[in-house]
Amino acid sequence: DTTVQLRDVRNGQLQATLAGHEVAVITMVFSPDGRTLVTQSGGSLKLWHVPTRREVGTLATGGGYLAFSPDGNLLLLADWQGNAWLLRAPYPKDAGPSP
Repeated sequence: DTTVQLRDVRNGQLQATLAGHEVAVITMVFSPDGRTLVTQSGGSLKLWHVPTRREVGTLATGGGYLAFSPDGNLLLLADWQGNAWLLRAPYPKDAGPSP
């Protein structure tokens, strides 16, 4: 659907529901430190600050492949047409790690 549910892996208890996409979420990836989650639908890519459950960025994009660099500062986005972008992951000063 258009939401992402964060659950405790030990007991399956729902911790939060992240809403904001207009179409179904098809891809997601956590940053290496687990503090940022990137979700992607057919029309947008959203970055979430996991500890506060806040959306911290949105980018209009189609579906594709997502991967963080090992340090979590860069995000690779590759679409189904063979295009690729390397993006600096944005972090508001009060919502996550420094860029």
